[in-house]
Amino acid sequence: MTNTIDLINVESFLPMRSSYIFNIVTEVPRSETIINKIGKLTGKIVRFFRKPQTRATAMLSYWGVETVLFSIIMLTASSSIIFASALFLYLYGTYALFSAINVLTK
Repeated sequence: MTNTIDLINVESFLPMRSSYIFNIVTEVPRSETIINKIGKLTGKIVRFFRKPQTRATAMLSYWGVETVLFSIIMLTASSSIIFASALFLYLYGTYALFSAINVLTK
């Protein structure tokens, strides 16, 4: 009578065994709790706001609002001193803002 252990080639089972272990590791279910969802969303939001395009867009939208407000101030100015000071502040702010956008996008 032959021993069954002698008839089985152990090395032929190694690839099957390693792929079985690999399948077990890759098929672990991820828990989708509310904490994990909040963490993923927070990561996406942080990555979005760290992009230079997002920062430049925020600065341009701020400049648009500033332009509207300064134009209202300049149109309703009762004296030339108020008009000149509003124009100076607007032009200086525009220069500083676009310099910052230029540095940010390089």
